[in-house]
Amino acid sequence: IRQTGLEWTALPGQAPKGGGDPAKGEKIAAAGESELRDLETRATFSAAREGVAPQTIEVRAWAEDFLPGRERSYSAAFVLHILDATDHALWLTTQFGKWLEAARETYEREQQLHQTNQELRSLTAADLDRPENRRAVSRQAVEEQANAARLDALNGAGKRLVEQATRNTEFDADRLETWATMLKQRDHRRCLCRKMGLAGLQTQLFRLDA
Repeated sequence: IRQTGLEWTALPGQAPKGGGDPAKGEKIAAAGESELRDLETRATFSAAREGVAPQTIEVRAWAEDFLPGRERSYSAAFVLHILDATDHALWLTTQFGKWLEAARETYEREQQLHQTNQELRSLTAADLDRPENRRAVSRQAVEEQANAARLDALNGAGKRLVEQATRNTEFDADRLETWATMLKQRDHRRCLCRKMGLAGLQTQLFRLDA
């Protein structure tokens, strides 16, 4: 292996926002040796560092060997949408709208699980010991764990969106504060769900085995 690197080029028909030439460039990531057959390295692409204006580009890795005239080998291409501050703010707003929809669906599922917990708690010990109710308790435990995982994922995604918004000077400060408040509420609900829901199921399972 002689050397490896990254190559980027604008998609056909794409032009930088605000004018200018479509992006086209490359960088060397690592140099090899004449007897080296395998090379592991890491390369990063930064539009700001490479001076690439907002536009849509393809980035792919390449490697070339010492054989004269042999063409480079390329990886699959990755499409990157480079946004300016205004477009990034619009993208964040769209993504948070999707986050809110997912949060609403997860909350509705929380409510359904809570209702099932209430119904299970109301059963007598004899009723809980019935095979169908044992299965219901086990099923409830699995579904609560799955919903808790969804809540964790939502919380992480929401935090990442808020962190990106804080770095964008074009983003509305009042909207950012609203997002942060909503995220705190979801985080509180996540903790409460974990304490109450799973604890309730553990109580039910203990009663079944008593």
